[in-house]
Amino acid sequence: MPSKVGAEAYRFHSLSGHNELFEFVELKICEAYANGFSVIEITRIIGSRKADYVHSVLVKHGVIQRGKPGRSRKGLVPTVLASYLRKRSLSYAKWCAGWSFDLEEAACTINMCIDGPVMDAIRRDFPGCYSRMKELSNPPEYMHPPEFEIDKLEANISWDFCEHCYRAEKMCDATVRGYGPTMEFALKNLKISNHFLFMWNRLVVGCGVNAESKSSS
Repeated sequence: MPSKVGAEAYRFHSLSGHNELFEFVELKICEAYANGFSVIEITRIIGSRKADYVHSVLVKHGVIQRGKPGRSRKGLVPTVLASYLRKRSLSYAKWCAGWSFDLEEAACTINMCIDGPVMDAIRRDFPGCYSRMKELSNPPEYMHPPEFEIDKLEANISWDFCEHCYRAEKMCDATVRGYGPTMEFALKNLKISNHFLFMWNRLVVGCGVNAESKSSS
């Protein structure tokens, strides 16, 4: 049985619409992957630096395999790729899982710099690494994230007499809300709602996913 504090936190989480919003964004990530975008490309498009979230979403929905757990065999991870994977918080096994590559075969292809699906995946996911490997003077073509203006979040905070807690609403879109026992907590939940809405907008623009209303998920 959840604690009283946990139950209250979940209530505010639900009031803020996080359950539906989280699920909606996850389904849009799966849709983007089905449309041919890679784990790293989706990560780039939603404005994140780390790819572990996108990978875990796709695993959760059974779209890709988890990736071999534990450390890869010593010497298996191509040295040229290691630092780029670390920057994205993604293991070599998980990167291969996202592309359905065999670990050993992919490593051999990378180490020998053989053109084909594996090298094309590196070009798309890690253009800097690809340039180094191919000794290119200009960066290769790859999927750039959509350009968005910085969203300065301004909020109205008031007491909700029906829910007996504080409600924070985004000034330019009152449907984006956050609830909490304090103004700070309500604002925190509003920021979470706004962040996932931001990811949704970027998925629509950058991946061309279905732009249905977030409330109809």
